[in-house]
Amino acid sequence: MVSGNHFVKVGGDTRIIRMTTDQQGGITYSFANLDAFLANTPATIQYFGDLSEPSPFHNGASGPKHIRQEYYVGFAQDECTCRPTSR
Repeated sequence: MVSGNHFVKVGGDTRIIRMTTDQQGGITYSFANLDAFLANTPATIQYFGDLSEPSPFHNGASGPKHIRQEYYVGFAQDECTCRPTSR
């Protein structure tokens, strides 16, 4: 929309993401510092199991996990031009 010395822009974006995922697990190594990493001396070793196994956090739910994300973004911009005054 253009009005006088204003140029107004308005818009939006919607992103709806649905995904089913499963993971077979793995091992995570953490190191205290660079020297420990170079010496291959981990501070902690953590095993992450199969995500399809019963979950201790969700009443024993098992199977693939269903991920849902939604993003709603809106914007408004007013661009104003300054005109020199006449003498």
